[in-house]
Amino acid sequence: MALIWWSLIKVIILGIDGGCFDHIIPLLKRNLLPNFEKIIKNGFSAKLHVTIPPATIPSWPCLFSGLTPEQLGYYWFDHPKKGLFNSHIWQEQSIFSLKELKSFVLNVPGTYPAWKINGEMITGMMSPSLSCFPAELKFIIKKNWIISGKTILECFKAFNMKKRLFFRKLREDFNIMTYVIRLPDSLSHHTHLNRELVSNYVNLGYKKIDEFIGELIKENDFHNLFIFSDHGLKYYNYEFNLSRWLEKNGLLFINKSKRGKLYSLITRFYDIFRPLVKIDYKKYHNIKKLSKKIKNENKSPKMNSNNKNQTKVSNFVGNVGGLFLSSQDKNKKKIIRNELEKDKRIKAVKSSDIDGFPDLFIILKDEYLFNHKPSLFIIGGKNSIDHTQRGIFLAYGKDIKKGNSDMVSYKDIAPTILKLNGIDKLDYMKGKVLDIFKK
Repeated sequence: MALIWWSLIKVIILGIDGGCFDHIIPLLKRNLLPNFEKIIKNGFSAKLHVTIPPATIPSWPCLFSGLTPEQLGYYWFDHPKKGLFNSHIWQEQSIFSLKELKSFVLNVPGTYPAWKINGEMITGMMSPSLSCFPAELKFIIKKNWIISGKTILECFKAFNMKKRLFFRKLREDFNIMTYVIRLPDSLSHHTHLNRELVSNYVNLGYKKIDEFIGELIKENDFHNLFIFSDHGLKYYNYEFNLSRWLEKNGLLFINKSKRGKLYSLITRFYDIFRPLVKIDYKKYHNIKKLSKKIKNENKSPKMNSNNKNQTKVSNFVGNVGGLFLSSQDKNKKKIIRNELEKDKRIKAVKSSDIDGFPDLFIILKDEYLFNHKPSLFIIGGKNSIDHTQRGIFLAYGKDIKKGNSDMVSYKDIAPTILKLNGIDKLDYMKGKVLDIFKK
């Protein structure tokens, strides 16, 4: 492994949770993101193909390690046998653990509890409480520190707090400085608001990030800037219900219970009558104690892993779902896959034999949202925002050439960061170094 000279290379990495060109490009056309535009015109840009499923876990740990979800052993926030994801699972493979790099790590999901590195680490999302290395860092953080933010106002406050701390640390001696900004993704979770308000808040989030990037560029005391995301976000107009599809094709009958059918009737009537009820969304937003969210991003799919004899369908995020087959239904795996691949709504079907992983990952085409509810109905119009596999990748700085690519892989990010710091790709990494550097 090649060594580097201290303080000669400083790389800033901004992660944008939920960052995607689907939101950025329309704002660029309205001249609302001048600093994103500067980076795209003068640096290297590409769509980023992220993990399956495109979720916070496994995406961020894979991005900062070069591991695949299969190598990581986690495709989701928790594992039926290993438990909830935590930093002990991947810290040895993390680029932050390399002794050759002095790192400042802020708000990276999956870093709880913080571990000993050559530098400083402050955890973020998925942290039940603030965790720092060294522990003394807590003394420079205000008592009103917000880890994630439950309300829209708290989301923006959390961003501002971390931004101020990041600028303070920019004056210190680090090779790599990393900050994962959660604004787009966290703002999109406020589904109690209508589509227009959610979009306006997400757009405001991008404007705040653009201003932050502008301030960084003015500092000009670092060599290179990377910006990438763990997944994209988009509105879906149609649903695909795998449970119902399996029944219609005579392959599996998962929802036989009367309770499941009654639930499907209730949810169907709710979907019909909810749009007819007029709600003052602005007034509703000002209520401090919002109603408990139906969907919790940290909650694992209800796999019922203790019952291996029960076949289950799980939706993860966006257009990706999974099918867990019982021992009795395993023999139908190949048949089900072949039939799924014939459906025009299916983009790809990925088979897995890893313990705890779904037997089949189903990836739908872009316009379809995966639905696992025990529904008697196939709903035509969903109009809800959720994850996609298309993230963003931007690179800008003294060592970065101008250019673009249609698509790069999440597996290539860690090897590329190491290369920029004079370190060879690690043996276990399956990605490649991106051709983005000046010769």
